[in-house]
Amino acid sequence: MPAPGGCFRFQGKVAVVTASTDGIGLAIAVRLGQEGAHVLVSSRRQPTIAAALTTLRSHGIACDGMVCHVAKEADRQALISAAVAKHGRIDVFVSNAACNPTAGMMVDIEESAYDKLWDVNVKSSFMLAQLAAPHMPDGSSMVFVSSIGSYRHGAPLGMYAVTKTALNGLMHALALELGPHIRVNGVAPGTVPTKFAAFISEPGSAARLAIEATTALGRLGTAEEQAAAVAFLASDDASYITGETLCVAGGMQSRL
Repeated sequence: MPAPGGCFRFQGKVAVVTASTDGIGLAIAVRLGQEGAHVLVSSRRQPTIAAALTTLRSHGIACDGMVCHVAKEADRQALISAAVAKHGRIDVFVSNAACNPTAGMMVDIEESAYDKLWDVNVKSSFMLAQLAAPHMPDGSSMVFVSSIGSYRHGAPLGMYAVTKTALNGLMHALALELGPHIRVNGVAPGTVPTKFAAFISEPGSAARLAIEATTALGRLGTAEEQAAAVAFLASDDASYITGETLCVAGGMQSRL
């Protein structure tokens, strides 16, 4: 499949994308690969990796995949080491992994769920960035997938939203430290109907209708629209953009 719009902004480049076997992560891997990148995909389970590689290769995309539970130090190290061993560098690093093991009031959250949220949504992103940065050449790029929730706190996803706010701060701080050699940005998706957001995006559900009613474009987003934003920020088209979080939420942010 040809690159969208005939773009090949990542020709000859190496991209590592976490949580990239489904939903937004897979769409990001496809988009970067369509534009010429060799993509290393990862997730917690080998069967999902195999399925993702089949999808990517059906599009003619050069790719590899490996198991990586981002909350595990050994897996994080293995992921970055694999990319460097094969290619000698990483040109694009996209941190997409996230979890939300609980819903409800923050005051009721159990410590184990709190720890999991911060380990996966924030700590793993930082640790992976720390591992990747020494292998990223001048002009390379990191993109963190945040959430519109980082600007819209409150039940039932309050603590999830707080972790995404922290991720925005982490991104900005890294941009200051890693510039001018590496650009660091974030994308804050609105509600996208993926498995991750299934409980609020079922067609015709009250939750989905409420979200659509507060969105300027009157609909949910797509994984491909998020991938397009990530590809823009990772590309040289965004060469003077760093330390920014781009909301891709159909105008939901403007309704605050």
